[in-house]
Amino acid sequence: MKSFKFFVIILFVNYSHSFSGGAGSDSCTTLVPRHGSHQPQTSSPPFLIVLSTTSIQQGQNMTITLENTTQTSSFRGFMIQARTVAATPQIIGTFFVNGLVRHVTCSDVPLGSVATHTNAKPKTKVDLTWQAPFDIYGLINFQVTMLENIQTFWTGMSSEFVTITQDHDRTTTSTEIPSSDLYKGCGSEKVCFGSPRGCVNSENCNMFGAVKHNDETFVFEILSQSMDNHEDGMSYVAFALSHDNRMGRDSVIECVRENDVVRAYTSFTIVEPSLFASQRIPNQNIIRLIESRIEDNKIYCRVERENYSIIESEIFDLLNDKQFLLLAMGTELRTNSIGSHGGLREASEEAVLLTQPRNLEAGGARLFIMLHGSFMIVAWIGTAPIGIFLARYFKQTWKNQQICGKDAWFFWHTILMLMTCVLVISSCVIIFIDVREWRTSIHAITGSITVALLILQPVGAIFRPAASHHKRPIFNFIHFSMGNIIYSLAIITIFFAVPKPAANLPRWTFFIFIAFVLFYLMMHFILTVIGISGDAKSSERNVVINISPFSLISKTLFCLITLILFAFAIALILIMVW
Repeated sequence: MKSFKFFVIILFVNYSHSFSGGAGSDSCTTLVPRHGSHQPQTSSPPFLIVLSTTSIQQGQNMTITLENTTQTSSFRGFMIQARTVAATPQIIGTFFVNGLVRHVTCSDVPLGSVATHTNAKPKTKVDLTWQAPFDIYGLINFQVTMLENIQTFWTGMSSEFVTITQDHDRTTTSTEIPSSDLYKGCGSEKVCFGSPRGCVNSENCNMFGAVKHNDETFVFEILSQSMDNHEDGMSYVAFALSHDNRMGRDSVIECVRENDVVRAYTSFTIVEPSLFASQRIPNQNIIRLIESRIEDNKIYCRVERENYSIIESEIFDLLNDKQFLLLAMGTELRTNSIGSHGGLREASEEAVLLTQPRNLEAGGARLFIMLHGSFMIVAWIGTAPIGIFLARYFKQTWKNQQICGKDAWFFWHTILMLMTCVLVISSCVIIFIDVREWRTSIHAITGSITVALLILQPVGAIFRPAASHHKRPIFNFIHFSMGNIIYSLAIITIFFAVPKPAANLPRWTFFIFIAFVLFYLMMHFILTVIGISGDAKSSERNVVINISPFSLISKTLFCLITLILFAFAIALILIMVW
């Protein structure tokens, strides 16, 4: 009896799992469900395919409604695609996902061109939004499979024919980007914004966005260039309008590279505890792609947008409200959205009226990154190595001098190391406030380990034994070893930060950083040799060397080392900022 029950449960699980989450990728071309030996029905289906229009322009949206024909019938699943009417039909266009609709990942058809249900609950009606392709025109129709249950389904359902008309104002086949005209009128006829700072005036931006008011609409021009560490070029460049200078609840225009054709979409950024992404909205008709081009892995598009729109209850009144401008580009594309920009983003320093031409400087988005980098540089190239040198080689330089009842060297060593801890922890807080999520990378992993050990180091120092205690040598060894490990990890972490796109540093920054590391190691060697030599002479004479006569030289050397270390720190900060 138990075996029978188990068998029934297995059958039920297989039954519900077969179509509960939608059709599989093996049904992409045929639209025939893989439900064992069950065959499609030959009777007329009790369902309708209702179209919002039978004529649509390239790039525009339409609605397809799947519904039952009687009050007693319902359906649990569906699969739909648009096909060209030709001897060899193509599967084309893009469906937008929602709570009832998801994409089917297919190997031989465009992303987002096949849609299915998300659950097996009974339904009487489902609305789907479909966007026509930008590069195809002519007759198409929608092919649909409808499932009443796992045994009863209908395939080969066809909609009315839909005519996709050509948009003669749109050009997507040109390969030459109008660089000479791109910056023309910036500040006088249109609002221009680019990255890095000052690139609009020099006409050499890695990312560029311009907005011009034309009577009833605004025209956006968007450009991305290939970066040194992304030689194959970007997959997208995005231009967003924001009520603040941070990502979240912003209206985005995406210029996306798809099969060497640039297409335009509009999306809305979502920020929730478990979600931080850009999702395309059903109403794609608030924008219209006028022109798009690809040249030498550069992406360019020109898009027309309505003056006024409401997206997810957010009002975007381009005529009357000031907007912050955000730019981002990246190589990652997701289903029905763009992916992570990996730090390749900028925000304008201030909000502006798009009807008042001017040039904007980047800075809003990089402020947190620059603070994070600056604090880390001051900590690990300034305060930390000075504290290390002071404790290791200059204990006797200020002999018999005390501050707050402590030896001078110990007081300043403690202050410098506490400053290092404060700077590093503050830097971590700043970057987490900025990105709002954990991003796995070698830089993040080694940095997190470094911070954890750094916090433990002063905690352990609080419990150090007295100088005469027999365990003091053990403590000294552990404290010394831990300090070296922490500092080595910190330097490795900075090395991995230099090539990150978000740092936006030139490649030759490596040479400055390597010069710092060589200087740091060389000073350790020189000071160690001096110390060993002094110890040897002291042993030969069997007396304690009075270093007072050398204190001026020692102080001068310490001050020189300090100045050089801060010179390295200031140089790296200036390179990052500019």
